[in-house]
This record gives sequence, C-alpha cells and structure tokens, in this order.
Amino acid sequence: MIVLKQVLFFFEKYHLQQTIIQFYYKTEDIFMPETSNYTQELTDRISPIVDKLFQGSTFYKVRLKKHERIEDLVNLFGELSPEVFRAISDQELRIRIDKLLVLKAVSGTLNDLTPEQLRIFDEAVEGR
Repeated sequence: MIVLKQVLFFFEKYHLQQTIIQFYYKTEDIFMPETSNYTQELTDRISPIVDKLFQGSTFYKVRLKKHERIEDLVNLFGELSPEVFRAISDQELRIRIDKLLVLKAVSGTLNDLTPEQLRIFDEAVEGR
C-alpha cells in the first residue's frame, strides 16, 4: 500500500496521473475484447453443432429451447481456457454437447409421469 501511494505521488508530482489513468483504462479495454472474442468463438463453434443435433432429434425440439441450451453451453465451455477448448476436436465437442443435451432433456422426465406410470417405472427399476 505504501509503495502504491509513493507511485501515485510520483505520478502526481510529475503530472502523470492522467497518463496512468489512461493506461489503466486502455489496459482494461485490451482484456475485455479478448473475453468478448472468446465468447463469440464459443458461440460460433457451438451453435452449428447444436443446430444439427436439434435438426436430427424431435425429442430435443420438444423438450429443450435451443437458444437457452446454446447460451448454457457457451457459459459451460467458457469456463475452459481458450487453449483447452480449441484442443477439443469437433467430433469430441459434438459428443460432449449431445450428452449434455440428453441429460438436460431427460432431467425432470419423471415429474411428467402419472402416478400409475411412476409405479410401473419403480417396479421396472427394482426388477419386479
């Protein structure tokens, strides 16, 4: 903290405070587009895969909202570093996205069953 005060005093003394402020904001601007570019890269790569999977599956069309899934997938894969994401092959990415879509589509399916259907399901699971 003392060092920071000394640095600010130095910049103030030599009328460089405006320069450091401009540098700070320019630096911030440099990093923000990178995040935006990476998000766009994720969207550009994920959207076509999701489009193809939805075209081939009535189940996805009925159970899922495509734009919400794309947004969720972009957020999920956005947790990976750009290098790691870029290292995933298109085929592997399609497989991962498909598994995630299936999981989302079937989650809550039991909630849609009638009591009789739930009984039949429970019996089947228990092996009766």
